[in-house]
Formats: sequence, structure tokens, C-alpha cells
Amino acid sequence: MHAGLGDIAFFSLAITQGLLVAYATRLAEGCPEWQALLLILGVALALRAALLFVPPHLSTDIYRYVWDGRVQGAGINPYRYLPAAPEFAPLRDAAIYPFINRKDYAPTIYPPTAQMLFFLVTRLSDSLVAMKLAMIASELVTVAVVLGFLRRLGRPATRVVAYAWHPLAVWEIAGSGHIDAAMTAGMMLGLWVALALRRPLLAACILAAATLLKPFAALALPAAWR
Repeated sequence: MHAGLGDIAFFSLAITQGLLVAYATRLAEGCPEWQALLLILGVALALRAALLFVPPHLSTDIYRYVWDGRVQGAGINPYRYLPAAPEFAPLRDAAIYPFINRKDYAPTIYPPTAQMLFFLVTRLSDSLVAMKLAMIASELVTVAVVLGFLRRLGRPATRVVAYAWHPLAVWEIAGSGHIDAAMTAGMMLGLWVALALRRPLLAACILAAATLLKPFAALALPAAWR
């Protein structure tokens, strides 16, 4: 499959942004810390706000998130039927349903903690914007933990720019609203509880919950091992 002009432009922009982030990470270490942090976090918010109302570019997974939350709100187990099943006919609309991937042959693949999150978000608003905002809010936890670890390690807090401005975080989370944001937040919080607070049992519970958002979080479970 040949890449279109839009894809070429996107990848060019992402690569350029990545190079700028690498330069900014080095540059920020020589700046006054609090002023630099305000700039870093302000630009990070601006980057995410710019993509908040833009349709997802990298995947259509977020439509399934909203759909699963809607199904649960109707009192139906999201694992029970395919989205194309006749039982779901009253829930279909023009904004979400047509864009659900694999809707006629694959049930939802998202684990229980993810389903709880989808349900809670869609109780506030059954929309892509609400789901994106929930994922961006998860990033606040990740940024806070990264700052905490940088402090404990005696490293410049401004190194948080490596995450805050990273194109992968910006485009995957603010742009496409991926559940990885919530999983990463849970994983980082679990690591903080395990390594900084020295509470391995609580950390294991947090990491287990994060694993039920997305299984990759299981890689952090050894940190809670005594």
C-alpha cells in the first residue's frame, strides 16, 4: 500500500516534532526550572488542545471505547454481542457506530478495568471529546509521577519535556484517544507506590488494575515483588 500525501505530511511532522523534543530536552536543562516547567506544561496543554476536536487519524479504536460505554449504559454486557447484532439497533447513530472497527465480526477486546472507564466517561458525555479528555487527564498522573521520580533521582525536572512534548504521546492520546494513556498512568502510579512509598501490596493492586486496562502494564509488576 502506497502512503498518501496526508500520511507523508503526518510522518514528516511527527519526525520533525521528535527532533525538536530531543533538542528541547537538552536545552531545558540550562533554563530556570520553574519558568521552564510552566512553558513546558503550557505548550503540552496547547498541543493537546489543538487535537481535541480533530477526528482520530491513527486508528478508530476510540469509537469502540465510546460504543462499549454506551452499551453498558443500556444495561448490556459489551462482551455478549457484536456491534452489528440486531439487539443493538436502537443504540446505533451516525456519529459513532459507522466508524467502529471490525463491528460485524469481532466482539470487544478491552478488559474489565477499561470497560469500567468507558462506562464512567460515557455517563458524563457520550462523545469522542469526552473520551479524549479522560485520556489527557490520565496523562496528568503520568507527568506528576515522572516529575516525582526526577526529583528523587536528583535530575532536572525539566526533563519531563521528553514525555510532555513527545509526538507519540501527543498524537496517540490527544489525537486518537488511545487507552494507553490510562494504562500508562496506572503503571506509573503503581511504580511510584512500590518504589517511593514502599507499599508493595497496594502497588500490586494498582498494577493489576492497570493490566486490566491493557496487558502491557504487567511488565511493571516485578517492581512490587518483595
